[in-house]
Amino acid sequence: MLCKRNPEADGSGCPMPTRSRYRLRALFYGAVLALLSGTAAAGPGTDLKALKRLSLEALTNMEVSIASKTPQRLADVAASVFVLTEEDIRRSGANSIPEALRAVPGIYVGRIDANKWSISARGMPGRFANKLLVLMDGRSVYSPIFSGVFWDLQDTLLDDIDRIEVIRGPGAAVWGANAVNGVINIITKNAAETQGGLVKAWAGNEQYGGAVRHGGSLGDDTHYRTFVKYRDHDAGELSDGGSGDDDWDSWRLGFRLDHALGGNGEATVIANAFENKAGQELETADLTAISTTVTEDSEKSGFDLLGRWSQTRDNGDSWSLQGYFDYFQQQELPIDDENWTIDLDFQYELVRNGAHEVTWGLGYRFTHDRVDNDKSQTQFDPETRKDHLFSAFIQDQIHLMDDRLLLTLGSKVEHNDYSGFEFQPSVRALWKLEAGGSVWGSISRAVRVPARAEHDATWDRFVVPASPPGMPLPVLVRVQTDDSFDSEKLIAYEVGYRRQYSEEFGLDASLFYNDYDDVRGELLLTPIPMLGALPPHIVQPVTISHDVKGDVYGMEISVDWRPSDSIRIQPAYTLHKLSFNDDTLEDGTPRHQLSLRSSIDIREDVELDLWVRYVDEIPASDIDAYTELDTRLAWQINPRVTLELVGRNLLSGSHAESTPEEITTTPTEVEQAIVDELDPWT
Repeated sequence: MLCKRNPEADGSGCPMPTRSRYRLRALFYGAVLALLSGTAAAGPGTDLKALKRLSLEALTNMEVSIASKTPQRLADVAASVFVLTEEDIRRSGANSIPEALRAVPGIYVGRIDANKWSISARGMPGRFANKLLVLMDGRSVYSPIFSGVFWDLQDTLLDDIDRIEVIRGPGAAVWGANAVNGVINIITKNAAETQGGLVKAWAGNEQYGGAVRHGGSLGDDTHYRTFVKYRDHDAGELSDGGSGDDDWDSWRLGFRLDHALGGNGEATVIANAFENKAGQELETADLTAISTTVTEDSEKSGFDLLGRWSQTRDNGDSWSLQGYFDYFQQQELPIDDENWTIDLDFQYELVRNGAHEVTWGLGYRFTHDRVDNDKSQTQFDPETRKDHLFSAFIQDQIHLMDDRLLLTLGSKVEHNDYSGFEFQPSVRALWKLEAGGSVWGSISRAVRVPARAEHDATWDRFVVPASPPGMPLPVLVRVQTDDSFDSEKLIAYEVGYRRQYSEEFGLDASLFYNDYDDVRGELLLTPIPMLGALPPHIVQPVTISHDVKGDVYGMEISVDWRPSDSIRIQPAYTLHKLSFNDDTLEDGTPRHQLSLRSSIDIREDVELDLWVRYVDEIPASDIDAYTELDTRLAWQINPRVTLELVGRNLLSGSHAESTPEEITTTPTEVEQAIVDELDPWT
C-alpha cells in the first residue's frame, strides 16, 4: 500500500482519505461562513457592478506602461500586449498567479509538481525559463543564480492585484537584459483602493488556506494596507498513484503605504516577507546508493523593501526614482544559497515637444551571492560573488501625419560582469487605420545574460546504472560550466493588428519571427574511466556550449466578444513552431494552444464561468496533449460576502503538464481539484 509521508493518524498509518479531509475542511469553513455572514456588513465591499461595467472600449483606452515604461493607451502600443484585469483574475477562479496567467495568449503555463511551475512566452519553457522577465510592481523577481523565477514564492494576495501587464516579445529596449521573449509586470493596487478589512478562506481536496488584510489612512493624503496569507498544499500524485512528496506550505506578509505629495507627486513604500517549505523527490548522483531518488524538504525565505518617488513638474515633465532591497535564501539538497540585491532606477519623461516624446533613464544593480559548498551538491567557484550592472536607456516616440503614425525608436545599453557591454535597440511603428483599429510592426534586439549557475558551477547530475555486458560500470554524468559562455542573442520581427469593431467585439492578432544565436546547449566530452575509485565508475563530462542556433515563428489571436450585458466570450489561439539544431529545444514546446473562456451572469448576484483549455503534446518531455475544463460558480450573498465553488481539470482524472530541467526533481500529475472559497469583507 502506498502512503504519504507524515500521514495523519487514522489508525492504519496512512493518510485520511481525501474526501474525509475535504469534508472536515468544508465543515470548518461552513462554520466560518455562518459566523461571518452576520457581521460582514461592517465595512466596504467589492464594487462588482463597476468591474462588470468596464467596456471593451474602456479596455482599449486603458493605459499600460509595460512597453515603454511610460503610460500609453493600449490601442497605441506597437507590441503584443495583453492585460489581465482585476475582473479577469477574479472570474478565472485562479488561486495563484500561475493559474491566472493561463488566460494570456502566447504564454505557456505547465505545472511540474505541487509547488513548481514552468512558465514561458513564445516557446522554450522550463522551471527556469530564462528568457522571460518578471516584475512585481517594477521589482525584478528574476533569479540571478538560475535565470528564472521561483513561482511558488510570488504568492501575493490576488485581491490586491490591480492588473497584470504582459508583453509577448522583446522588451529589452527599456527593461534590459533577460526581457527576451516577454515581460510580465504584476501591478498591485494603490493602498487608497483597499481600505477597510478583508478576510478570505479556501479549502479543497488539494489545498486550504486563508488571508487577512487591513487598510487604513494616516490623514487625507496617506493610506496604507497590510496583509498576511497562509497556504497549505497537499502532495501531488505520481503516475503510478503514489505520493510525490511535494507538499508545501507558505506564509507571506505584506505592507504598502502611498502618500500623495504636493505638486502632483507621490511616494510609495512596499515591503514583503515570506517563508516557504516544500517537499520534493530529487534524483541524486550517489554511486553507492541503492536508489538515486531521495525525499528532501526545501526551505526558502526572504524579504524585500521598495521605495518609489514620482513627481510631475509645472512644465509637464515628470520623473521617478525607485530603489529596492531584496534578500533571498534557499536551503535544499542541490544548493544552499544567500542572495542580496540592491537596485536603483531613475527615469525622466519630457513633455511632448512638437512631434517628439522623449523618455530616458539610468540604472544600477548590485548583487551579492554566497553559496555554502559544504552543504550543496552543486559546487561554485568562487563561493561568494559580487556583480554590478550599469544601464541607461533612451526612447523617442515620434508622432507623424496628424498622430496617425507613431514611430518609436529606442535602445538600452548595459554593462554586466559576465558579458560586458550589451546594446539592445528597438524600432516600432504603429499606423492608425481610417476604418478603425491599427496595424503595427517592430524589429528588436535582445540578449539573455548568463546566470551564475552557467558560469561558476559544477555538479553531478545523475548516475546511469551499470548494465553488463554493454556498460559494465556505472556512469556519473557531471556538468562542468564554462566561464566563456557568452550572452544569448535574439533578433525579433513582429507585426500585429488590433481593432475594436464595436462596443461588443474586439480582435487582437500578432505574427512573429525570432532569430536566435549563441543559445545555450550541452556538449559531451570524452568519458573518463575512474577504475581506482570506490566503486569504480566512468565520469561523463558535459559542458555548457553556446553553439545552438535556430528560429521560432508563430501567431497569437485573441477575441473579446460580449453578445449581451450578461455574457462575455473570450476565445484565443496560439501557434508556436521551433526549428533549432537541438532536438530538445524543438520538441520542448507545445505547438498549439487553444482557450475558450465564457462568463455568464445568471443573476445579478450569481456568476458562472466556464473555461476550456487545450494544450498540444510536448514530445521532448513525453507529455501527451490534453483538454481540460475549469469552472467557477459564485454567489454574492451580500455586497460584502461572496461564496465560490471552483472546479479545475474536470475532464480527466490526472495528467502531466511539464517536467523539470537542470535540477531533476520528480514531476507529479495535475489532478482534479474542487475548491470552496469564501470572501467576506469585515
